[in-house]
Amino acid sequence: MLGGGNPVGGSNPAGTGGSLNFVGDHCYAYSGTIQSAGAASADTTYLDFTMPNNTYTEGWLHLSVKGAGGGERYVTVSIDDQFIVNIKQDGNPDFLNNFPIPLLFPPDSHVVVKFGTNGGEECSFTFRGRAYQ
Repeated sequence: MLGGGNPVGGSNPAGTGGSLNFVGDHCYAYSGTIQSAGAASADTTYLDFTMPNNTYTEGWLHLSVKGAGGGERYVTVSIDDQFIVNIKQDGNPDFLNNFPIPLLFPPDSHVVVKFGTNGGEECSFTFRGRAYQ
């Protein structure tokens, strides 16, 4: 079985938090619902983890948004401080058509998923995939 970090909060069996969790050859991350800080950028970190040095994963990033939807929305995904996803869109409902996003994370890479909105929204991210050694 592959190793991974403990869920943020320790006793939460769903693994809600910023880490990537492994079960056999599957992996997942649940950010939990977080209120964006309300700036015009992807300013709030939802997922933040480092891949094990002998493991890569491929999977899908899902987004769930709750709120008025009147403002601009920003999503970034970076690997080792390099953007691989950088989305800016006004508050129309078509924003969610960008998701799910297929992603591949290489071994020993640092992954950060951020979201921001100036429209006062809450959102959560889910990543689910398969891990390979």
